[in-house]
Amino acid sequence: MGTDTYTNVIFDLRRNNPPEDMVPTMVSAVARVLTDRPEDAAFVLNGDWLLLTRVTGQLREHRPTWWGNYGVKGVILR
Repeated sequence: MGTDTYTNVIFDLRRNNPPEDMVPTMVSAVARVLTDRPEDAAFVLNGDWLLLTRVTGQLREHRPTWWGNYGVKGVILR
């Protein structure tokens, strides 16, 4: 039986951090991880919001309104 390898990228955004300032930095960090690492991955916010997955090389944004709300829709998928 083989061992599956995957990467979880988890951010905990506190209420006192303005998301407008933090979101572009988070998305940029996730993009760097995806560029540098080939395995399956998940981007999770605050431990319960699944925002992006990469499974067998296919990227998928989850919660489309979140991505659009912060102006980062499609940034990683480009």
